[in-house]
Amino acid sequence: MKKTEIILQSDGALLERVIQERALNAEATVLETLTESVTRRLRDVFVVPGASRVSADVGPHDTVWTVAIDRLPLHARYELRDNVLVPTFLGQGE
Repeated sequence: MKKTEIILQSDGALLERVIQERALNAEATVLETLTESVTRRLRDVFVVPGASRVSADVGPHDTVWTVAIDRLPLHARYELRDNVLVPTFLGQGE
């Protein structure tokens, strides 16, 4: 599809822009090359028995794994900070 735009610039001059669009039939290797630096989100990569499904965000240099945890016991003292109860870890023993 070809489209012509006439643009009125701030100095009063007219600018003609011709745009031609066409659908590309890109193969997987082309798409991989174009998106090699993009982080890809992979959902439900595998299931942890007794827990939940694991997802991953795969980037060019690292992978971040995500898993929902229903219960995570924290054996620590707690204190109130800005009206939020937070754990206070004192050292390696806690």
